[in-house]
Amino acid sequence: CLTELGHMQAEAAAEELCTMGIERIYSSSHGRAVQTAEHTAKRLGLEITQCDFIRELTARLKADPTAPWSRELSPWLRTLEYTRRGLPLLDKNWRYNELYSDIDTPECIDKLCADLDEWLLSLGVERDGIYYRVNNPKHETVAMFCHAMAYSAALAHVFNLTFPFVCICMSMPQSG
Repeated sequence: CLTELGHMQAEAAAEELCTMGIERIYSSSHGRAVQTAEHTAKRLGLEITQCDFIRELTARLKADPTAPWSRELSPWLRTLEYTRRGLPLLDKNWRYNELYSDIDTPECIDKLCADLDEWLLSLGVERDGIYYRVNNPKHETVAMFCHAMAYSAALAHVFNLTFPFVCICMSMPQSG
């Protein structure tokens, strides 16, 4: 759940977002994202459509997916280590590096990206190779409230960048 500070940040974000002509609001189905979205939805009188595909990504060991989560599994910490080692952030084969090959995060990212493209298609935006084509003549402004890893994976996919690059170079603070 959001803390008192989180609610204050969500309210500040809502104040800014309300000036952008938002017509639809989408949110992860996880509590923090929904609570954040509620501030904007209430101000605009809009419903929130919850989407499971933008829930926070997992980081489980492929060898033992029932093992409890630990900091060592964190894709964020692994990305920091990737950078510390001087590995190229734009390497399209990042997922095969020893830092990511033992966890399920790359596969979760693949699923999120496929679902993201399906969602965008429902809005009239179709992926065509590495680009997107707008097939819907009606312009709609939508807001999406999700989690940092899901956001990073989605941005990497849309802009044809790598997940490590977006995590390091386009990182967003809370309520970003």
